[in-house]
Amino acid sequence: MPTLPHTPRRGALALLFSLCLAATGLLPAGPAAAAAADPGARAFEQAGQLVERMKAFDAQGVYDLTDVRFFTQQGIDLGKAREAVGTLNEQLQSIGAHYARFDLQAAEPFAGDGRLYVILPYVQVMEVKGRRIQAEAFFIGTSEDKGQNWKFVDGAGASDEGIRKIIPSYAGQPLPPRRQRSVQ
Repeated sequence: MPTLPHTPRRGALALLFSLCLAATGLLPAGPAAAAAADPGARAFEQAGQLVERMKAFDAQGVYDLTDVRFFTQQGIDLGKAREAVGTLNEQLQSIGAHYARFDLQAAEPFAGDGRLYVILPYVQVMEVKGRRIQAEAFFIGTSEDKGQNWKFVDGAGASDEGIRKIIPSYAGQPLPPRRQRSVQ
């Protein structure tokens, strides 16, 4: 099939047409657009940001990605919760703690109670004064805007009752393991 020769004007028109299609959502805009359209990918991306902030002991960054509804449901003052996150990070830094490993596993979100939820298993190894402690647990992610933005609660110490406070429709379904042990 013959094609029209490329001219600067034709190239500019093609670029303008592509921009119009992208702006209207008819043309994919690359990996970032795909992640934004996929709630599971978006949850994994934002949980990855949480992990990076945890590894940097960035208390404000961790707090910003935390589902604070859980604190308010427990009657915990949000100012005190923010302060507690900062204090914990300061204590960990003062004893030379660091994350030697923090692996996060992707998972598919599920709907319930008018929200999206996701359970993201993780394995972390924290090194403190030459001792390495491995923890396996999961983040519970919640989204109130169809997966565009996610907030998280660590499920490491959560009971079934505690999980129901985050996911009211939770009925005791199996969860990833929660355990902690010393490793070499």
